[in-house]
Amino acid sequence: SYWRLERQLDEIAQVGGPRAGIGLRPLDVDGDAVAVHALDAISFAAAPDYQPMSFEAFREEHLGVHDLDPELSCVAELGEDTIGFLLARRWKHEAVGYVDILAVHPDQQHRGLGTVLLRHAFVRFATAGLQRAQLGVASDNPRALRLYERLGMKPRFQFDTYERPILISPDGQ
Repeated sequence: SYWRLERQLDEIAQVGGPRAGIGLRPLDVDGDAVAVHALDAISFAAAPDYQPMSFEAFREEHLGVHDLDPELSCVAELGEDTIGFLLARRWKHEAVGYVDILAVHPDQQHRGLGTVLLRHAFVRFATAGLQRAQLGVASDNPRALRLYERLGMKPRFQFDTYERPILISPDGQ
């Protein structure tokens, strides 16, 4: 199952920043493309439904889309290293900020960086005049689901996929 989660942005307050030494800045689409692609691969490699993407496919599907908003997107850095990012899309007609990807380097997980990136995005969405934040999450990612619910997100709808293996006999039938 995949859920689309949503939260209203009418009661978003400014939030604290990341822990000492971590900087947040808007996405530089061209300058960050290689680092963001590499971090996406390492961050999601252990997920059961993860399919590696070539750099070209990642760039086209996530960085080259018409509704990507680099100013609403965010990159987290520790020194010279990119340790997290959030890619955001702006859906003007629906007044929605959509979180396309939220990724945190495995060495930095469980330290609150995902929470900081999401809260930062919610504030930026609200400041930009958007009314709701949305994202998608897979049912086999309960830790992410708990994080999103803790930040006030609620299910809007759900997609279920049913699969059944097809056995083919040795004679091809």
